[in-house]
Amino acid sequence: DHLLARLLNARTENGECMSDAQARDEAITILLAGHETTALSLTYAFYLLATHPECEARVREEVAQLGDELPRASDIARLPYLDAVVRETLRVYPPVWAIGREVTTAFELGGYPIPAGSQVMTSAYAVHRNPEVFPEPERFLPERWLDGQLTGLSRYSYFPFGLGPRICIGSHFAKLELSLVLATMLQHVKLTL
Repeated sequence: DHLLARLLNARTENGECMSDAQARDEAITILLAGHETTALSLTYAFYLLATHPECEARVREEVAQLGDELPRASDIARLPYLDAVVRETLRVYPPVWAIGREVTTAFELGGYPIPAGSQVMTSAYAVHRNPEVFPEPERFLPERWLDGQLTGLSRYSYFPFGLGPRICIGSHFAKLELSLVLATMLQHVKLTL
């Protein structure tokens, strides 16, 4: 009862199974997209907290309310500053800085024709640094997620997991995993560079 067995045993409505190549590709996608990006985001969070000791102290104080118990998914709602740290980390350093899409229908953007079949890139890294949306965009300010600054934020202004029908299927899991690992680590280690 493990992921690879489930992939190999999965069947379509027609009873067909994945080819070996498709099962391998799915396993690699889960490994790289599901874990490598989370590990990268944790690295960024550790760096940001180590270089912002006042933020680390505040989130550590919040996590301390859990005592010695390992954090659980049900605890995350009680940790709003931790959530703000995760959101701000994903804003400052999105784990996937650019996302490509193929244009299926020709359109015009800012006076430029974009023909069908074109490859278009969106950069969360660049958009997340728009000073019209995020005041002081280069600063790590978890508080911006708590004080109402971002009320009414356009869904096109913050997209660390992509957008639309191709948004990362694991976005909720990734955010939960980031929060749980970060809370657990802060119970046991002091972050320094």
